[in-house]
Amino acid sequence: LTKIAQTSGGGRKFLFPPAALAASGRVLLSIASGDRERPLIGNYPYVEQIQNRAYMLIDTFATTGLPVDLDDTSVMDDFTSGSACGQTTSPGSHGWFFDLTAGRGEQAVTSSTIFGGLVFFSTNRPLASVPGACSTNLGEARGYAVNILNASGAADTQAICGGARSGIFAGGGLPPSPVTGTVPVAPNGTPVTVMIGGVNRGGGVSTPIGAQRVVPTITQRRTRTYWYMDVDK
Repeated sequence: LTKIAQTSGGGRKFLFPPAALAASGRVLLSIASGDRERPLIGNYPYVEQIQNRAYMLIDTFATTGLPVDLDDTSVMDDFTSGSACGQTTSPGSHGWFFDLTAGRGEQAVTSSTIFGGLVFFSTNRPLASVPGACSTNLGEARGYAVNILNASGAADTQAICGGARSGIFAGGGLPPSPVTGTVPVAPNGTPVTVMIGGVNRGGGVSTPIGAQRVVPTITQRRTRTYWYMDVDK
């Protein structure tokens, strides 16, 4: 097997495989680093102060120049400081990355999902307990929604760019991985595409088990494609 990419340090870990989207002779791969099994304030990455990141790699099925260093800014665009709707990756770039900057110890704790031109994943970061507090501290949980081509945020907008990259989940804790599916809705069984576990893009409070309608909707219709060949008779 050929290794197509690697990170160049920082102690980052990956507990989930990347999400993949085939597009015109290439595959877009999305993945974010973190260790879901060690989410406490006494664990990685809080103690070791690891800088976790979200990545999007463009796999062009190259056979040379591998593996791609995902942290090399000469081949990957660093969009940590933000990105605009019209922004694109640099010519010859292998993709982009951005730091998870909500606070010390933030790490991805779910797999990524690609849908409707966006990448969805969720994070958690531990928070110090407040002295005398009776409530359980499960840390801060965030849901991310970013444009797959330029990492522009879409967590608080129905557009596919130009908004915030993430929103906070009520209750904290470790969110489940975001998933999408098309289900029939009563009374007439109309198919509706929904997402569970994603940040609420319509605004308002987000919950890690909340469902929301996904735009654009996946159509269940199939169309016929006809073709023919001219041959000698």
